[in-house]
Amino acid sequence: MQSGKHGTAPLARGKPDPKLLLPPLSTLAPPGKLAQADGGLPLVTLGMGVATNAEQSVQQMASTLWAEHGPRIKASGAVAAGQVSQFAGRVLHHGADTLHDATAAMADPTKRAGLWARYRTLIVASGAGVVVLAGIGWVAASHEASRMANQKLHDFLEQTELASYVRYGSVSASPFGNVTIYDVSIRLSDNDTHPIRVGSLAIGGLSSSRTLPGALSLSASHIECSTEQANILTASGLSDTKLRGLGYSTVTGDIALSYSLSDRKLAVKSNASFVQIGGWNVSVDLADVPNTFLSGMTSVVQGGGFNLVSLMQMAQQFASIKLQSADIQFDNKGIIERAQAIPDSPFPQNRTQPDNATPFARWGTQGGTLKIVTQLEEPLPIMQARFPYSSLFNPAFSSLDSFIANTHATVTVD
Repeated sequence: MQSGKHGTAPLARGKPDPKLLLPPLSTLAPPGKLAQADGGLPLVTLGMGVATNAEQSVQQMASTLWAEHGPRIKASGAVAAGQVSQFAGRVLHHGADTLHDATAAMADPTKRAGLWARYRTLIVASGAGVVVLAGIGWVAASHEASRMANQKLHDFLEQTELASYVRYGSVSASPFGNVTIYDVSIRLSDNDTHPIRVGSLAIGGLSSSRTLPGALSLSASHIECSTEQANILTASGLSDTKLRGLGYSTVTGDIALSYSLSDRKLAVKSNASFVQIGGWNVSVDLADVPNTFLSGMTSVVQGGGFNLVSLMQMAQQFASIKLQSADIQFDNKGIIERAQAIPDSPFPQNRTQPDNATPFARWGTQGGTLKIVTQLEEPLPIMQARFPYSSLFNPAFSSLDSFIANTHATVTVD
């Protein structure tokens, strides 16, 4: 169309051009007016009747296509289904064979070694990765636990006014309540110029609660003290003069103490070993221990002293506690051997004891391990009450001889 002129095409005049119309639908259209090529379709034929004829034509087309291609589609589907089934069967069969081979390899030492050699790198690498991650977490948790333990120990010493008597170098702790204090120095008085030194003090079983835990263990390693403090540390009744006379300048050793309370039964254990002196090994089991026993002990400690009220409460609790069994051992081999080697020492020399000598007499002169083991048929109260709340001041065993007699204990020396 040229500019400035009106078009003369049929569409420009508002009439359709027969040349622009689509050709007849041919075989796609059903017979009828829709297939006529004259283009003169009344508008009323574009209603429901046309839609119905179109649906019928689509169904006829689908039937024709299915008739032509249906068998091939069925055959292809059957082949695909067969291939999927075969693949699944191979997978299951391969899995069963692999499991059988792995079981046989683990049962045969030779094959098991080959399996380990084949996958060792992968297994070791995976295990190393897990160990590294666990190690990083453990170090971080231990660092935080050590910081908290150090702060709590510092606060405890300040609150109990023991900071000037107890000093330490460092503290390490684990997330499970185990604390170790290193380079501990303990002065027993303001004028003490020779403090007790402890290489490490390990505490196990601590908890964040405000009461004593149900189980606790203490162990002091590499203890060193002067002969003046040895009487307190060793509980042996050895004076400074006697120890110096035997050539001791210091006393070194280890001490451990632990307890466990469960089902109203309290088990207490302690052992010690001192270089060239001796030691002890004690195990005591108590029954009918009140469940509030540990919390009561905590109240006494936190109260800052043994006031009358706390003493009465403790007496009431101790009144029900009974001794179930005890195994006590004292060792004095080291100090007896040194006494026998020094003729001018104040200790008795190696003398022959008569056959009827008591175990204590033979143990005191010849040395060895003194064993005291109770033989109780029923638990025995550890306290005796003469008037209300007096049991704390009246132990049922006033001496070692009365303890042996009342508990029917056996005494031997090895």
